[in-house]
Amino acid sequence: MSIQSLGDLFQHELREAHAAERYAHDAIPRLAAAAGAAPSAVDAYLVQARKRLKSLEDAPVIAVLLRDSGTPRSMEGAVLEAERLIGAVAEPGTRIAALSGAMERMKQDLLTRYATLASWAMTLGKATEAKVLLTAIDEELHAAVVQARPGAGPNKGERGGGMGDRLTALLEPKT
Repeated sequence: MSIQSLGDLFQHELREAHAAERYAHDAIPRLAAAAGAAPSAVDAYLVQARKRLKSLEDAPVIAVLLRDSGTPRSMEGAVLEAERLIGAVAEPGTRIAALSGAMERMKQDLLTRYATLASWAMTLGKATEAKVLLTAIDEELHAAVVQARPGAGPNKGERGGGMGDRLTALLEPKT
């Protein structure tokens, strides 16, 4: 692809972000299995990833740009690094911590891509595209705040599922 303008760059990076999101979504269960984590331990990550993918794929102005995404080299590298790290760790709890760190790095990479794309969309006068991208970020930030707040869980008085709870969930034995 020849990139001649900000519009071309926006389309290229949007495809890359979409491909990276799909790649991470498909890789996380495999990484969880390699780390010895219960499959349910990565459910929250996968739910948010599916929401972000759906918001991109359901927006006609964006969906038309997503064809031919290809393999995202940066996310492929992140997944390979996570596999290497998880495979190198002997202690189960530390493997879980490596998985948690890898998932967080992948998510932050994707959110940064969406923020950059939203900024470019606004510069290009693509308000609808910017809104879709900002909504994906907003939903993720809202989920993070809810998870981090004590007493913000689904049942009144329940903890919100902060990092300690996520690590506990990851350490639960597979069933």
